Amino acid sequence: MEHLSSFARYVERLGIYAADAPTHEDYGPQYPPVANPEQVSHWEHALYQALYARGLKPRVQHPVEQYTLDFGLFDGNRKLNIEVDGERYHREWDGELARRDVIRNQRLIELGWDVMRFWVYQVRDELDQCLDRIQTWAESSHG
Repeated sequence: MEHLSSFARYVERLGIYAADAPTHEDYGPQYPPVANPEQVSHWEHALYQALYARGLKPRVQHPVEQYTLDFGLFDGNRKLNIEVDGERYHREWDGELARRDVIRNQRLIELGWDVMRFWVYQVRDELDQCLDRIQTWAESSHG
């Protein structure tokens, strides 16, 4: 059992969870194959391709605890969750972000993530502004 205790201390000292560890795999300019393609919207494909064209290479369908992030973008110790939200699943009748998404955002923030959510219509109609916001995050992490 001592070897398990020793390993646990080693992992604790690393201060990083395996699921949060970025990979340097380059998926290429097209949205990569995923386990549940039916859960990926056309707008997620479009945002991925636009991010890639700007030199940003997010992980797609990235697992964090019980959640699957649309995108995880890593830069050093910083982590950005990018979500593309459709109104059917993410907007309440009063126009507010669904409660489950608010809870999810809070949990990710507790885990050290920054979170950006974009409505589908923003990706469709204001893609450059969405990309600028993400790129600003990436560039500010170097400072």
